[in-house]
Amino acid sequence: MIAIVYDGGFYVVLQAGPDLGQSSMLCCNLKVTWRSSVTVAPSHRARDQRAARLAPLQSDRYDRRKHITLSTMAGVPRARAWIACENKFLEKKMRILTIIAALFWASLASAEPLRIASWNIEHLVAGTDSGCRPRSEADFQRVRDVIAEVDADIWLLQEIEGAAALARVFEDDEWVVHIEERRPRRSYPECRHTPGQRLSFQAAAIVIRKDVGHRRLPDLKALDVSGRGSLRHGVLIELTGTRPLTILNTHLKSGCFEGTGRQACGDLFAQLPVLRDWYDAQNGPVLIGGDLNRRLEVSNATFWAVLNEYNDLHIAGAGIRPNCLPQYAEFIDFLILNDAANAAKLPGSFVETTFSGPVADYPSDHCPISVDIDLRGL
Repeated sequence: MIAIVYDGGFYVVLQAGPDLGQSSMLCCNLKVTWRSSVTVAPSHRARDQRAARLAPLQSDRYDRRKHITLSTMAGVPRARAWIACENKFLEKKMRILTIIAALFWASLASAEPLRIASWNIEHLVAGTDSGCRPRSEADFQRVRDVIAEVDADIWLLQEIEGAAALARVFEDDEWVVHIEERRPRRSYPECRHTPGQRLSFQAAAIVIRKDVGHRRLPDLKALDVSGRGSLRHGVLIELTGTRPLTILNTHLKSGCFEGTGRQACGDLFAQLPVLRDWYDAQNGPVLIGGDLNRRLEVSNATFWAVLNEYNDLHIAGAGIRPNCLPQYAEFIDFLILNDAANAAKLPGSFVETTFSGPVADYPSDHCPISVDIDLRGL
């Protein structure tokens, strides 16, 4: 955070975030100093990336303070400035200070790690008590609580009905939503486990904080190897910067978790060369995430051996076993990074966020997974 305090002599103090040490500079006859006030821990349970506690300076010199608010910049919350100055050039000096604060603030924000999470929310639909996983208002609130707990900057989501469903759990003024371009069917069959309810459109989506610079890329439509719109597209974004990070969200064909003998395996293994060819065409850092519907860490994992043909892909949290539901001993949800992206992954940052209470009350049959990326390492 940042505090600006000055008197008739234009003495200015910028109180900022982690890893900045103590420095000072002279600019436009203003002495500017800044110092670290907090340390941000990489652990998502201990960390609050966006909250540094502002400790206003206490002095009789500043007893005529006025209170202003500067606009949010570069993803850091609003700062508060305490001002006490009688100089007639106040307005001009404040413009200079605002520019200094903006540049300083942007460099601070860029130093924060970026959290990327994947979650299959299980039949998230817009209507209350609707679909194959009917949810009450309390159930929607539980989904919101999980989103807040994970505190990700980018979400790779699966089984999403559409924008209206996402609006039930993400605030429109804080997030940008990218949903795959595949069109819903005209009608859907009845749900197997909830008689009287009908299956809904299940789309892949990426939801990203508005302050994270990015651009939407065309869907990886070729993942719909059915050619009928029944298999999901890959949703693609690219983080903009000096070295962009390309992110692909996938939800591959279900029903072929191991082996090759099941009927669903034909479609899943037809998707594999599509995924491999797309990856081969990429240059620079890449993250592939989502619900791959395949156990990649079992022995003789043929799918993974082909996807990772050149051993340049890395599973975030490799070797860790899931704790979401007792019947599942292997992950099918993954965050996979190539060499360039893996170099920017914070060690030990992979987390599976699990649920408490009765299993029947869990917000989904999948638990979110997340990893932290230091963009400076790309």
